[in-house]
Amino acid sequence: MDNVAHALCGVALGEVAGTPRLGRRAAWWTGVVSANIADVDAVLRFDDPLRYLFEHRGVTHSLFAAILLPVPIALCARALHAHLMHRTDPRAIVPPLAPYVGLCALGYASHLAFDVVTSWGTMLLAPLSDRRFALDWTFIVDFVFWSLLSCPLWVSRFIPRWSRARVSVVSLVSLALFVACSGILHARVESGAESDAHARGLQVEATRAYPVILSPLRWNVVVRTAGVQHRRVGSVGALASAPAEVSPCDLDDPAVRAVLRTRLGERWLWWSSSPATIVDRTSQPTRVRLIELRYALPEGLRVPFALDAEVREDAGSASVLAASIGGDPVATGWLEPASSTSDGDGRR
Repeated sequence: MDNVAHALCGVALGEVAGTPRLGRRAAWWTGVVSANIADVDAVLRFDDPLRYLFEHRGVTHSLFAAILLPVPIALCARALHAHLMHRTDPRAIVPPLAPYVGLCALGYASHLAFDVVTSWGTMLLAPLSDRRFALDWTFIVDFVFWSLLSCPLWVSRFIPRWSRARVSVVSLVSLALFVACSGILHARVESGAESDAHARGLQVEATRAYPVILSPLRWNVVVRTAGVQHRRVGSVGALASAPAEVSPCDLDDPAVRAVLRTRLGERWLWWSSSPATIVDRTSQPTRVRLIELRYALPEGLRVPFALDAEVREDAGSASVLAASIGGDPVATGWLEPASSTSDGDGRR
C-alpha cells in the first residue's frame, strides 16, 4: 500500500490508542512513523533499482521485524518526546514507555496488513524464507483507503461535537469492512472466472484475479492453461463478456530458458505471478520479452516491469547478450548464471 494510506492509518491509530496518554501531536507522529518505517528499504532504489524491485517488502516487512522493532522505535519516540517536552518545561513528566510500545506495535502491524492485501507480495517470513504473500484484494494505491482514513481529519472540524477518537474508530472499522468485502468479491470473481473457463472447454491450470488501479469494482483476471495465459479485464458481472487477451507462456522455449538461467531471469520469475512470454526469431539475435500480466494499466502506458532480452542461439546452446527491465538497461552482473536459493514464486 502507498505511504499516504500508511500515514493516515498511523494518525487514526495514534488518535485512538495514543492521544489519551501521549497527547495528540506525539501520538500522531509516533503513529505515522511506526506505520511507515518498514518502507525504509526504499533506500535500495538508490543502490540498484533492481534490488529494490526484488528485495522491497523483505526483512523490514517480516513478522520478525514486527515483533522486534516496535520497542526500539518506541524508545526513540519517547526520547524525542521527552527532549521536546523538557525544552518548554524542564519539570514535565514524560509518559511511560508502554503506550509508545503499544502504538508502535499497532502501527508496524498495520503496515504489514495493508501490504499483504495488495498484489505485490510481502516476505512475511524473511530472512528465513523469501516466500511472498499476496491476497490480491486491493490495488497498491486505493482512494477508498485515503477517503476512509482521512475522515478523522475533516469530519471533526465540521462537526465539532464528534470527537476525533470516535470518528477514527469508525474509519478503521469501515476500512476493515471494505477490505473484507474486497476479499469476498475477489473470491467470487476468481471462482466465476474459473467456472467460465471450464465452460469454454479450457483445461485450467491456475486462475488469478487482480485488482485494477483506481477501480475497486474492476478486476484483471488471468487464467492459465497449457502454455497460454488468458486475460480479461472488466467490471464485476461483465467479465465473461469482456474481450480475452491471449498470451503465450512457454517457459520451456530454449531462448526463454536462457533468460531464466540468469540472475535477472531467475529473480524476475520468482517475483512474477502471471508471466507471459514473447519470442521473436525473425532476426538475430533472438528477442525475448517476459511480461507480468498482474498489472492492467490504461492503454498507451508503458508495460511495467517487462523484461526484454537479446539472446544469441547457436546449435544446441543459447546465451543472453543484453537485457532491460521496463526499457532500462541492466548491469551485466545481472546476466550471470543464477544460483537459485529462492522458495519459488511462493505466492499465497
